[in-house]
Amino acid sequence: MNSKSRRWIPAVLVIAGIVSGCNLFAAGEETIEGIQTPEPTRTTVPATSTPIPPETLIICLQDEPESLYLYGASSRSADTVLQAIYDGPYDLLDYAFEPVLLKDVPDLASGSVQVNQVTVQSGERYLNPETMLPDTFKYGKPFWPAGCSSPLCQQNFVGGEAQMDQVEASFSIKEGILWSDGAPVTAADSVFSYDLDRHIDTPSSKFVADRTQTYEAVSDFEVRWVGIPGFVDPDYASNFWSPLPEHLLGEMEPGSLIGSPEASRSPVGWGPYVIESWENQQIIMNSNPLYYRAGEGLPAFDRLVFRFLGEDSDSALQQLVTGECDVLDESLIPTGSIETMLDLQEQGVLDFSWAAGSVIERLDFNTSPINSSEARIFEDSRTREAAAACIDREGLVQTILKGLGAVPDTYLPTGHPLVDPEVSYPAYDPEAARELLDQTGWLELEEDAVEGRVAQGVWNVSGGTPLSFTLESVDGELQHQVVDQIVEDLAACGIEVNPSFTDSSSLFAAWPDGSVFSRSFSAVVWAWPVFSSPPCEMYESGQIPSDTSRYGINASGFSNTPFDQACGTVQLTLSDSPEAVEAAAETQRILADEVPGLPLFERPRIAAYAPDVCGVDVNPSAFSVLWNLEVLARGDDCGQAE
Repeated sequence: MNSKSRRWIPAVLVIAGIVSGCNLFAAGEETIEGIQTPEPTRTTVPATSTPIPPETLIICLQDEPESLYLYGASSRSADTVLQAIYDGPYDLLDYAFEPVLLKDVPDLASGSVQVNQVTVQSGERYLNPETMLPDTFKYGKPFWPAGCSSPLCQQNFVGGEAQMDQVEASFSIKEGILWSDGAPVTAADSVFSYDLDRHIDTPSSKFVADRTQTYEAVSDFEVRWVGIPGFVDPDYASNFWSPLPEHLLGEMEPGSLIGSPEASRSPVGWGPYVIESWENQQIIMNSNPLYYRAGEGLPAFDRLVFRFLGEDSDSALQQLVTGECDVLDESLIPTGSIETMLDLQEQGVLDFSWAAGSVIERLDFNTSPINSSEARIFEDSRTREAAAACIDREGLVQTILKGLGAVPDTYLPTGHPLVDPEVSYPAYDPEAARELLDQTGWLELEEDAVEGRVAQGVWNVSGGTPLSFTLESVDGELQHQVVDQIVEDLAACGIEVNPSFTDSSSLFAAWPDGSVFSRSFSAVVWAWPVFSSPPCEMYESGQIPSDTSRYGINASGFSNTPFDQACGTVQLTLSDSPEAVEAAAETQRILADEVPGLPLFERPRIAAYAPDVCGVDVNPSAFSVLWNLEVLARGDDCGQAE
């Protein structure tokens, strides 16, 4: 993933991609069986390549990238390959930005980030705080006046001029870093990259570019970003465009770069490796002698080979055991292979590193259904709370993921710096859940003809209505296991669940087509990613899908004014400000109390490797599990496994 693409992909497409196979647990993958465990050898030869010398590292992935152009087709495999070509410009580790190409991460304390009060007049461009889109400032338009950090102080423009906040951030590139052809990496290369990104012929989302007023080089190694008035970006630290070599690509038309070999097949970077060839489903690279960390003996290998094994990934562990791969990317470790991997690690023939990741499997309730044939059983928060207390989330992690995962206490992953330790969702307690259902009016009657619970005085539900609903998800191995366990858990509380599995393109089609975003479902199990900023907009009133918000992502229909106010502060306040920290905590408290959705578990990220490979360090939020591939080395006793 290039440095800005996490905000380029429309949310509907993100969700569809994650749950349909562009992740650790791809739909349709099968359990690996019958793996033999001979002594590993280091002298194997892939069928499609020339002999591999001993100083070579072989990394195996599932899919071959379509392109390695920063503004081409993004994919998990491209993210990993790009780690070898470009080191940085920053890493996203533990949900925080770490400088690599840059000297530091800009912040308020150092003065490299400033919030200035500027005068905005009618006809000028600004960020509309209601639509969260760039807009033209004119009579009647809403805006946040300077110093405002909450929707509570929002005003409407009545003419003349207004004062608004405007953010600027300065980024300093480390001097002495060279492109692999020997030219220096400069601020002009970053501005060139920005110009390509915002060009109409470049098929990238324009999220940050459209919210940028100026992006300019102020010296050979410093650039300054200035946002449009009103756009107080919590992710300001990432508003640096990853440089592209202007001296090599500057004469080419932006639209032609998509398919050009120079940009998409053999891009020049400043990272640890340089592409030698790309053919026969593998990319061969040589170490870059001009890499800025070469003096540290990095990279440790003279050659790096990326092999792409394709959809038939059930033999991936076998190829790791026999030495045809040194490292397996997370794309080649499906749910069904975790137990086999653990057995092989016990036998000492492979090792692995894992972390509870940034993708959260979640159960969402439809709190305000439309066009639904089922009762509005989840409008009452007490029913949602009871259902949540019936589900053994830790049991899901232990049974399905063999302990490789984590149960989050809030809608943020456990390691996120903004997690409020005082907040938690209802704990697994079936007895308390049954008592709450009784109090809510969902009763188990003493009649032979009635099974389960029925409504007797439930708010907004007709008497005699059974406590039964359809639980939807995509048709994948992981989702079947999760839904089956939820069905069993809820049945123990007297709640009947009818599972339904559909392909992701149908289930998650935008309003008004798919059942989820048309809000005609009762409950859904799906996955959501979390990056650096809390994704509170997934429950924001303004994101409820409708004719006026076709790509809204709040499928639950949850609407809560205090939540909207807190979420607005999270979205339009610098992430390191006290206001943002408190607002993030408030969003967590409200969601845990109201339970429009229940975070089930954090999907694990896993990299498996030969026992003599050292340095693999899987991080929950990194763009790739092999984010630090330049330090990978070979040793006799690495002891990496967690």
